[in-house]
Amino acid sequence: MDTSTSASVREQALLLRFGELLTIEDIRAVFKYPSTDAVWKAHKRGTLPVKLAQFPRRRGWFTTAKAVAAALDDLDQ
Repeated sequence: MDTSTSASVREQALLLRFGELLTIEDIRAVFKYPSTDAVWKAHKRGTLPVKLAQFPRRRGWFTTAKAVAAALDDLDQ
């Protein structure tokens, strides 16, 4: 299985479980952070493996399933 195939398989699994957008709590679960505070600290330090974004008129911070799949794929290399 090449890297693009493994990333797409991971992305499909993430899409089925979480949908297109993952919340901070979802990110905590996927990357096994001990708490959402730990996710925030990693984000502030610049060590979170994905970028977070906000949407106008929507509470919270999000990332995409595609970004999470790519970050997980980078761990394999």
